[in-house]
Amino acid sequence: MSEIVRPTRDGIHGREYINTSVDIGRTLPHLSFQDGALRVTPPPLIESPLPLIFDILPEHWQRGPMVEAAVKAAEKIGALAVLPTQTSHQSLFEESNGIVPLYADGDEALQQSFSSTPLVMVPDCENIIAVRDRLKADNPGQIIAVRIDVTPETTSRVLELNRDEIEVIHLVFDLHGRETAPSKPRHARDVLREIHTALLKDGTRDQITLIASGGIALPEHMAKAIICGADLIAVDAPLVLALECRLCLECERDELCPIDLEGAEMDYAVQRIVNLIGAWRNQLIELLGAMGIREVRRLRGETGRCMFFEDLERETFGRLFGKRKDQNGVI
Repeated sequence: MSEIVRPTRDGIHGREYINTSVDIGRTLPHLSFQDGALRVTPPPLIESPLPLIFDILPEHWQRGPMVEAAVKAAEKIGALAVLPTQTSHQSLFEESNGIVPLYADGDEALQQSFSSTPLVMVPDCENIIAVRDRLKADNPGQIIAVRIDVTPETTSRVLELNRDEIEVIHLVFDLHGRETAPSKPRHARDVLREIHTALLKDGTRDQITLIASGGIALPEHMAKAIICGADLIAVDAPLVLALECRLCLECERDELCPIDLEGAEMDYAVQRIVNLIGAWRNQLIELLGAMGIREVRRLRGETGRCMFFEDLERETFGRLFGKRKDQNGVI
């Protein structure tokens, strides 16, 4: 596409540099100077070379070399990898500084210290502010991310956590990219747009980092999530797809794995994951070059640069056939 639309501004072929890095953490609402020096200390930030991190692999894929290969691949490309504190791969916490420890529920889990890691993640709970303060007391320079399973009430919860100056929020959707709801769960696209818009109206969107995960399987899903309002994404299933997994889920049924995931060699698994993420990066640069955008940060919330199916359908056929109805005949 960029060869046709913008042949002279194409970063993938080296004619122009396109930045794919993003910042993870909280920023100040404004800067204050005195005698040319900052009067306040900026909060800690992590620069990620790509707008993605590696999320926790589903349990039926946590076998063979997969967990260790994902951590090593993330370290090789400079990305972060989320790993539960209660895991059988405890040695990885000492071997890699690119791991994001995910604490289990309950304050007792905080007894395990990860002071050397720049970012830790905790599940959302009623006393999340006390948990944050406790972790900050031990390591003020550490970034605390709150992990939330997305529901219809998530927007109000994000606004509440943002007012409490939470630095990073990880929004977790289900395997199909939808929220958890008793009926008519919304797609991540609609939820992310709602949260992003709410933060814009609150005047605090630039102060917080939003990570989205769930239902992301292709590189275009990364760009779409960012356009809808996320700062970066977290991937899990694509890491296994890099090793030619067929998503048959026979392993989940305790059947023989047709690709012998357990027998994959470590170096092979690491390089396959690195190659996959490299291809994702190239496709993201191709998209940004076609849009004339020089850094991925500017892509966030740029819904004017994309088209939504429902809008096109309404504008094209709505005047002829009226409003769309669902299977129950309700508009």
